[in-house]
Amino acid sequence: LEETSDANICGTRWVDKVKPDGSLKSRLVVQGFTQVWLKDYHDTFSAVATLTTFRIMINLAAILGWEIYTIDVSQAYTQGELMETIYIRAPKTHPLPNGMVYKLLRPLYGTKQAGRCWYLHVTKTLRKLNLQQATKDSCFFIQRDATGTPNLMISVLVDDLLIMGASEKLVIAFHKRFSMAYKVS
Repeated sequence: LEETSDANICGTRWVDKVKPDGSLKSRLVVQGFTQVWLKDYHDTFSAVATLTTFRIMINLAAILGWEIYTIDVSQAYTQGELMETIYIRAPKTHPLPNGMVYKLLRPLYGTKQAGRCWYLHVTKTLRKLNLQQATKDSCFFIQRDATGTPNLMISVLVDDLLIMGASEKLVIAFHKRFSMAYKVS
């Protein structure tokens, strides 16, 4: 897009990381410190699961004899829905013609609201999968069987999910449904 005079244009940079297996991971990151409050972002709060929730889940799994599983969502922050209009400069390695900028369609790492966008998106997805969100910990979800007995419990910690279920079959079924919405490992 063409750069407009009243738009705030955020910078970008590449962040490189060497993974434990020796491979290189590169990520384009927005320089969020240049974002302007109420223009480029509004809310930034993103809930995270409490340590108490994890302790209770682990104790319940031990008492009930349930298995505990984890899921990591790949590139989680880029999966949310961006509500504000954000313009970014192209990284120096991929220049655009003078006066041209990119308009973000999804949050990128570094934007102030990326965590919140992800949290809102994943909680909406879990509710669509018929999980009930707890009132005391908004990152804790329960699936109940026809009699109302909990048979699957999930806690969300940023881009990781801690899952425990009454049977491995239930956990696999959830993993399959969740994997239709997100790339997971």
